[in-house]
Parts: sequence; structure tokens; C-alpha cells
Amino acid sequence: MIQIEFGKDRYHTNDVMINWCRKNISGFGGWVYADPGDWDEGRKWAVSSKFGNTTFYFADDRDATMFTLRWT
Repeated sequence: MIQIEFGKDRYHTNDVMINWCRKNISGFGGWVYADPGDWDEGRKWAVSSKFGNTTFYFADDRDATMFTLRWT
């Protein structure tokens, strides 16, 4: 699992980044309340946020690389 973290200064972009994931990464993804843990359900990506700090999780290196190139 690959984690990409953003601070409070990027919180306003969460919805845009989530929509990008929904459009560009096939498979199930979305909000989780903690580490997404088990990827057996077909989850390809996940996002969690706590106190304005946001973490995106990716099951595949390729998806994480595409996301990183776009958003960092």
C-alpha cells in the first residue's frame, strides 16, 4: 500500500482529487476512517482525513505514480 499525505493547506482540494481518482482509477475507492487495511474487496484507492490532514492510499504503484504526477 502506498500512502500520499497532504497537510491542511491542501484540504480545499480534497474533492477535486477524489473526483480525479474516481475518474482515472478503475475499481472501488472512497473514504475510510482509518488505514484501509484489507484490499481484497477490490478497493484500488482510499482517502482519510483527520484535523484537515489528508492521506490517500493506493493498492497499485501505477495508480500512486499517476496521482503523484498530477497532484504533487
